[in-house]
Amino acid sequence: MNLRYCVLLFVVALAASANAQTRPTPEDLQRRLDELEQKVRMLESAPPSKAEVDATVAAILHDADQRSKLIGEAADVSAGYNNGFYIRSKDGRFSWRPSLLFQFRGAATWRDGAKADGSDDFQSGFEVRRMRFIMNGNAFGPDLTYRIYWDTNREGGGFNLVDAWIHYQVPQTPWGLRVGQLTAPHTRELMIGAAAQLGADSSVNDALLGGGLSNRVQGVTVTYGNYDAKNPLNAEFGVHDGANSINTDFRDTVVAGGVDTHTDWGVIGRIEWKAFGNWNYYKDLSAANNRDDGLLVFGAAADLTGGTNTNQLLAVIDAQWEQRQFSVFASVMARYNDNRGAGSTDRLDWGPLIQAGYMLTPNWEVFGRYGLTCLDDDFATGDEYIHELTAGVNYFIMPEAPSRGKLTFEATYLPNGAPAGMGGLDVLTSNGQAEFVLRAQFQLSL
Repeated sequence: MNLRYCVLLFVVALAASANAQTRPTPEDLQRRLDELEQKVRMLESAPPSKAEVDATVAAILHDADQRSKLIGEAADVSAGYNNGFYIRSKDGRFSWRPSLLFQFRGAATWRDGAKADGSDDFQSGFEVRRMRFIMNGNAFGPDLTYRIYWDTNREGGGFNLVDAWIHYQVPQTPWGLRVGQLTAPHTRELMIGAAAQLGADSSVNDALLGGGLSNRVQGVTVTYGNYDAKNPLNAEFGVHDGANSINTDFRDTVVAGGVDTHTDWGVIGRIEWKAFGNWNYYKDLSAANNRDDGLLVFGAAADLTGGTNTNQLLAVIDAQWEQRQFSVFASVMARYNDNRGAGSTDRLDWGPLIQAGYMLTPNWEVFGRYGLTCLDDDFATGDEYIHELTAGVNYFIMPEAPSRGKLTFEATYLPNGAPAGMGGLDVLTSNGQAEFVLRAQFQLSL
């Protein structure tokens, strides 16, 4: 055997001997397994760190937030519900807030001696008083806002436009510009809208002397304040096509049945001063959901409209006071007509209004109203003094958002009747005779 093979055999034998010495025994393997099981039990019983807990909670909340939205963050827009449904872009430059107002009413009216034979008249039934579709939002940034508002006619269900305007708030200033078809900045009952009235609807006084005459106008107005929390003044002034120029075109003269149906021009302005309180409580006439010391605001407005044969001046001064559970609103309205036709005379109608509400509980409110309309005796067809006495109760389904769901029960007494029918108020022409009206209304605003 040569030397090379001897060396090879020696190396192989040495490696086999070393392998035999390092191979673990069964006892070694069991000991190592016991150590590993002990470490696993220690890891399972050890509490997680604060950082680990915070990270887990944040992940869960983020996932829940994403599931609560109609559209997740991965998209360019988000959607959900925050005091109303909304869809908006991630950067907030564009938003759309659709909503609706539904008012279903049962009404009964009794009139003394209203029939042709002199007997009493009684009418009762149900109606969809309002079914309105509304879109609010902003475009290109937070300073340009818009409102589009459609209504359905309670007789026939026809669809018509009510509001369609845009408003630009000049950045870093209290000034803005509004253009389009808008609610005339005139009386409070008109401006706050149907959903925010103290009772089921606005007053007879406002229908005869205020918002019933001015209604919507088409034009351009300059705004100041925009109800900013830090500014006690709010104002709006502008030019328009005339009082109640809703859904008319640009023409000044449109004759139908021998009567010019269009007004020629109009100017309007309203200013409001907040003595104290929160502008948020100025959005309705109720004390529902008041949480601090209340509100006191004084307002004044005037509208001058020119027509073919007459100029009309509408004016109002008012005040609104709220103190926790109690709310009071008072106004004096006037209408003056400068008639230029042959043999015509000028006309002046005016009247005061006061109404108040008291929250018995967060859900229940009682209220009352008294209005007096003094008609010019040269034009009055019945009694020249129209009295309205109303009493009622509201039930708010969700007190933290009173206008969202409301039940109203009220009774109105007109001792001298009404000079003309006001179907929206369930008041009929009563020719100077007494009239009694009962209303029960359910309101849903989404």
